[in-house]
Amino acid sequence: MAKSTTEQKVRSIEDKIIGDINSKAFFSICDEYKISESCTKNLLEIRDDPKTPLSVKVHINMWFIDKMVPDPKQSIDMGGDMELKITREIINEPKD
Repeated sequence: MAKSTTEQKVRSIEDKIIGDINSKAFFSICDEYKISESCTKNLLEIRDDPKTPLSVKVHINMWFIDKMVPDPKQSIDMGGDMELKITREIINEPKD
């Protein structure tokens, strides 16, 4: 039981550290250490390796598409004539 309690304490400390990092700080760290570039390069190398299973290649491609194409957002336009019109827009905002 002591092990479980110790693991829980460590996990709690790790969660607090992660929770204290806001997105601005996270992006600053990523930018400073060129994390995005190196991770992207590594993923592309894995994807292009002939030994990589097809399912992994598909998942990597899906991940890239998911990150590059923002989710459509729905909005309601209540124009001056009060006609209810639903529109779909693509808004460029980072995913959390």
